[in-house]
Amino acid sequence: MPITVNKSQNVNFDTVASNALAKVVATLEKQADKVNSVTVLAHFSVDHDASLQFGAPLITQGLVVAVHPDYKLSSEDSSWFHPGIGRGRTLFGLDTPVTKKQLQTVSLSLSNSMVGEFTVSRPDEFGCEEVSHHIVIDSAPDLSKLYSDWLTQGLTAGEVATQWKRTEFSGAKSVPLYSAKYRANLVSHLSTKAVYSDTVNDVLSDMTHIYFTNNCVKEGTDTVLMKSSALGGYRLYTAANTAKRFYPASLGTANSFYNWSTMTPQNVARISNSCSWNDGLHFNTQVMRPPALRNTNIRKMEDEYNISSKDNLVMRLAHFPSSSAFVDKMMPKDVFQLSSIAESITAPIDPNHPVFAQLLSNIVSIQKEFPTFQLLNPKYVTGNRLNLPTEIYKQVV
Repeated sequence: MPITVNKSQNVNFDTVASNALAKVVATLEKQADKVNSVTVLAHFSVDHDASLQFGAPLITQGLVVAVHPDYKLSSEDSSWFHPGIGRGRTLFGLDTPVTKKQLQTVSLSLSNSMVGEFTVSRPDEFGCEEVSHHIVIDSAPDLSKLYSDWLTQGLTAGEVATQWKRTEFSGAKSVPLYSAKYRANLVSHLSTKAVYSDTVNDVLSDMTHIYFTNNCVKEGTDTVLMKSSALGGYRLYTAANTAKRFYPASLGTANSFYNWSTMTPQNVARISNSCSWNDGLHFNTQVMRPPALRNTNIRKMEDEYNISSKDNLVMRLAHFPSSSAFVDKMMPKDVFQLSSIAESITAPIDPNHPVFAQLLSNIVSIQKEFPTFQLLNPKYVTGNRLNLPTEIYKQVV
């Protein structure tokens, strides 16, 4: 019997998203008799950064998979069981604004995590704007070994659910409680006034099924926190339809990047003044990726889930994890686009890496056009990496 797949009518089903969902369904159909349903929410998309960081192609986000407790997990299930287990967001009140330097003291490693200060503006009875400040920490502890053990040892969904709820981590007696405690500790020097918390990559259960949520907010209160994008901040919504069980935790992520050449000076200044990340790259993939849902599609999504805007949390400052952990796995054309404002771009000295391989294959024509360039000249080498002038890097993408 085919698996029941409930799709939002507002998903942008381009080729990438369609192929990703097909892979998810094909994996689940291998144990079709142990799968109850797949719910695809409006922000369904590929989590490209996680796919690169964890070395698993087409890791998706924006779905809920319900299986029987005896469903047996394997590495293939990483396409829908997100490796960032326990990830959630906590919103804290803030008495005074923070500095960029203070945010940079928060250590982040999980892809698509972030910490930032956000403002909410509300008019008072005189029409004057009252501005409140908040910290949002969007992250999770590193539980990659536990996750890997679950998949490689072939645990069942029921066994994972039991460990999820009953394993003690540093005094916290479940994965969600440990993740919330971890987030609170990360920003305890900035604020301790938590006003909202959730777990968007969760494992839930009822009497018959195990529910794996992936970048979704479970209905519990009438408030839903939704991430617009790294630059666009967050939205607080009021949920009116109690029949809805799960809501998008974000607007998803697009398959392409913003282009520096099409940005206004104000756009560029927004990134340089408000954003930071701990590496030497001129870009951050999370910052440079637009949401999957944009413009009128956002309104359609709001109507679909019967949610109304409560507050907009506008990003004032934000800090992000480094992209350097997976930049060498990216397509060279993407690295070039994102680094086009830089004078030079680095690449590993590795014959299996496409940049180095293309340099070797085209060295004669490149040196003909750039006579002063020599591939392994110490001028262009730092450690085990090439530091290529941007005009040279351009020749091999």
